[in-house]
Amino acid sequence: MRTECWGFAIGSALFALGSAPGFAEWAGTTVANSSFFVGSWFFTFAAFVQLQLCGPFRAAADPIAGSVRAGREVHRSEWLSAAVQQFGTIAFNISTGAALVVHSIVNTNHYSWRPDVYGSIAFLVSSALAVFATEIYRRRDEPDAPGWSATVLNTIGSIAFGFSAIGAYVDTSGEAIKPLLSQGGTFVGALCFLVASLISLPRKTVAATP
Repeated sequence: MRTECWGFAIGSALFALGSAPGFAEWAGTTVANSSFFVGSWFFTFAAFVQLQLCGPFRAAADPIAGSVRAGREVHRSEWLSAAVQQFGTIAFNISTGAALVVHSIVNTNHYSWRPDVYGSIAFLVSSALAVFATEIYRRRDEPDAPGWSATVLNTIGSIAFGFSAIGAYVDTSGEAIKPLLSQGGTFVGALCFLVASLISLPRKTVAATP
């Protein structure tokens, strides 16, 4: 769990850095795109760890028993959320890598990366499934289940990435329709993911004094 949370936290911090107001103009588009590219791989690594912690998918009607994730049963909706999120991170790997390659060929700020539609849709679907799973855990009173604060922040972050993808849509003139919305959505979404990761970070337990 700590590895998963730190992976998402570092990836989110790099996404926030790359999309911070004025950073691309100050450091250069290549540096900003490199920040996105490296951050996307931290996302992918953390998403892979999360999927492994969910255990194998089974066709059970309700829970997936025997999971090693915090010693509790994992509902299939959480497994699906992790699997869809993994797809989204891979989509970001591809798009951030493409932005680096394109910028190296054509030297223009137009090719600064923004969340692509495929990764953004995957994050939105993953967040919706996570909300469903969190509500089930609340009704079951499951121990060590994901908290609502992290789930809500991740959902807001996914929505912000969605708006960023919309703003990054290129019209017939070759310009993004809402560049400020695109950059702001990426920055806000990354900050939401960062805070959610830090909130979810397990705290070390201290043994009680006899």
